[in-house]
Amino acid sequence: MTADSAQITRALNDLRFHQDEAYKITRQSDAGGHARHAADRTAVQIPPLLDAQGADVTARWPLRSFLELGALPSAVPCARLHARHLLWEWRLTGLTDSAELLVSEIVTNAVQITQADGQAAPVRLWLLGDRTQLLILVWDASPLPPIPMRVSDDAENGRGLLLVDTLSTRWGHFQHHGGGKAVWALVDAARHARGTDREARAGR
Repeated sequence: MTADSAQITRALNDLRFHQDEAYKITRQSDAGGHARHAADRTAVQIPPLLDAQGADVTARWPLRSFLELGALPSAVPCARLHARHLLWEWRLTGLTDSAELLVSEIVTNAVQITQADGQAAPVRLWLLGDRTQLLILVWDASPLPPIPMRVSDDAENGRGLLLVDTLSTRWGHFQHHGGGKAVWALVDAARHARGTDREARAGR
């Protein structure tokens, strides 16, 4: 097992998934936020996310969800639980483990940099899908780009963008039209399934 694989396995083992029935979230009071999600473009108004050129990157996706949270530690489990239940609703449960880790790491980074800057701005999460792909986008008020850092094999913290790079099909960031930045990660269901099959065969 490689060092990267060991870190990912440890991260998965560290996650404690929460179970709820009939998940209909309208307010995440602990994190001071609210959620909206829609299975089509007319059911619920999802706020746009504009790139540096002013184009809405959410517009072409048929499955869309938006969650706004306060920049607090409680935002991370709220965002992770939101992603888990949403993927169940969208029938993309094969992506759940990777998506929860990606959401957790990116939202954690957004909360930490917002707190470090002393800002009162929220953290915003968009989940976008089309039955074959999931796009995770997290906005924070800081314009500073995310910087991947290599960590030691026995490090308890700092997996961060190493996990994002390993678990996603692609990832990156862009400057938001109105300020701040959005960090994104794309997970392709077919590619993810092939990778899972290879790991299962290697573990035999």
